[in-house]
Amino acid sequence: MDHKLLDILEERAAILAAMRAGKKGRAAMEQHLEQRLWQAWEERAGRATGDKSRWRTLFTLIQDLPAARHPEPGESTAGFQLFPKPVPCKAQVLAPAGVWESQCWAALAVQCSRHAQLRGVAFNAALAFLVKALNHAGATIRWNNDILASEGGSIKLDGKALFVGDDALGCYFLLFLALGQHIRLRVTGDTGLKLLDLSPVGRFLQAFQARLTPVVPGSKGLPARLESAGLPPAAIQLPSDLPPEALLALAMAAPSYEEGLSISWKDSKFEPVAARAAAVLASFVPDAVHVPGTLTIPRAEPTLPPVAHLPMDPLLAVSLLALPLCHPAGGDMALEGAFPAQRSPWKEGLALLRAAGGEPEVDPDMVRVAVDGSRRGSLILDTMADPACFPLSFALAAARMLQDAEATAQLSLPATDLDRQACEELAARLGLRMEQDDACLRLTGRMGEAGATTPWLAPTAAWGLAYACLSMARPGLALANPGGVTELLPRFWNLFNTLPQPPRDVLLVAPAPMDEENADDGRGRKRRIKLRGDITPS
Repeated sequence: MDHKLLDILEERAAILAAMRAGKKGRAAMEQHLEQRLWQAWEERAGRATGDKSRWRTLFTLIQDLPAARHPEPGESTAGFQLFPKPVPCKAQVLAPAGVWESQCWAALAVQCSRHAQLRGVAFNAALAFLVKALNHAGATIRWNNDILASEGGSIKLDGKALFVGDDALGCYFLLFLALGQHIRLRVTGDTGLKLLDLSPVGRFLQAFQARLTPVVPGSKGLPARLESAGLPPAAIQLPSDLPPEALLALAMAAPSYEEGLSISWKDSKFEPVAARAAAVLASFVPDAVHVPGTLTIPRAEPTLPPVAHLPMDPLLAVSLLALPLCHPAGGDMALEGAFPAQRSPWKEGLALLRAAGGEPEVDPDMVRVAVDGSRRGSLILDTMADPACFPLSFALAAARMLQDAEATAQLSLPATDLDRQACEELAARLGLRMEQDDACLRLTGRMGEAGATTPWLAPTAAWGLAYACLSMARPGLALANPGGVTELLPRFWNLFNTLPQPPRDVLLVAPAPMDEENADDGRGRKRRIKLRGDITPS
């Protein structure tokens, strides 16, 4: 039955792709078609028991399913092969600025009247879509190589329809920036945001005299319409069901509100995000005050310097520094840039590297991990304080056990069902025995031969990075979707493929300009997108 179902879904996706490619005025026709198709689903869903919203979710997923591409005769289907060289790496590279922090800078730049530059940026998909949406609303942010440049000015969101890609944080930025204006705004996105439950955000926005309404009946995600009275309160308390990253977006939008904003919370999950927000605000809105449980931001124009540098991204940095720890020959990895070792989540990343046997050296302008050879002995790796590092902790543990048959490992519990499933898949592929109880996850030894040899489909970019680290201990692993990592760090595979001594600027050299007329949105249709600017680095 599964094989039959897959064949039917493949045929359906091919039919939809052909219809979309061959029709002009596609948007109106597709909406009419989707309504007719959903009517058939809705009729069947009405007979189902349990949670009927899952039928809507399933429908949304298969509507966005890309048409399968069958390989040509003789074309390889082995996936992206990971064959790191057997010699230890000796690398010193420029580290990219924090992904969240770069998005925060863009959100602050549209509130600033002066020209400003941000250097050391890895212009990934999330930042690209946020910048494009802001520019569509009237901002002037340009990009060249690793530099973002804002020419000042303000954005006008009323009546706009903005596309935010597949990044939830970018969606929150646009929603909260709109709360200071009397506007109507439509926000659309890709599959992930169509399935995102925005109802907690919608309830939260009622305190701002704003209303967020999904466009699709029965949906909880995008597309959605926002209507705002432009009267944000002077103080707000965050509900416990609000996503933590929404606090980051709200903090960056608050300087544009008429009275600023005092944000408070009782749930401890907001504290790490508040610390990151406060660190950004300390550089650009110096009168902002953060104490545990409260973040107070005044009404102010952000003071962006002519040229700014942000700390390196914590997850990307720790993943790169873990490469020599997973390699049987060890190695030396140095990243140039600011690494605030006393702040979260950089602090937790360093703790993970130390627990895995590394001794990170942190200088004002560099962080480095150097090991002589493979590490031996059992591991205890705790990522409760920073669940984003859980995939990397699994890779470090599995790499240790592949090199030391007597080793065992104890890890924190997986943060999500997706993480748990990824652990089970990788343990089976590597031939490792895995156990889980109410306290922790354990890798307790080998089960003999490894399992499946087909390319692995990483569920997230963090798991793709972890898989690359794991290939240091098990060369020949194949990844089915290397593009997931590229969306987070566009030049990661350039670094990986040039180890052991990649160029110093390998992570920040810009890719070739994208052809605006022939850019594809991943669903077989054309759209215009402008990623390159005309600024000249000073």
